[in-house]
Amino acid sequence: MIDFECIVQEGVIAADLRPGLTTGPVAVCTSLLGEPAESVRVSFTEVPEGSGFKGGEPSRTSLVMGTIPPGCESQLRTQLLKDIEDMWRRTTGCAVDEVVVAATDHPN
Repeated sequence: MIDFECIVQEGVIAADLRPGLTTGPVAVCTSLLGEPAESVRVSFTEVPEGSGFKGGEPSRTSLVMGTIPPGCESQLRTQLLKDIEDMWRRTTGCAVDEVVVAATDHPN
């Protein structure tokens, strides 16, 4: 199972963008990792306005945190993260410093 949790700031990511942000990581994982779409889950957690800050200012940064199958080679992991970041930025129009994408090995 592959899980991605998208932690977003309230009011930053419009609700109508979320379907695309849900299918994006699924498409990347099926393409690069060869996993079936049913094995990829994407969820959202919204940080209430006034609860997330960066550099002393209200944050607009989103965190896309995933767990992927163990043993993913470094080059493949890098491509996976880059492709998800690119998809997120294309979909939301956010700046490069407004999204962080990470993936750790799924515990067995």
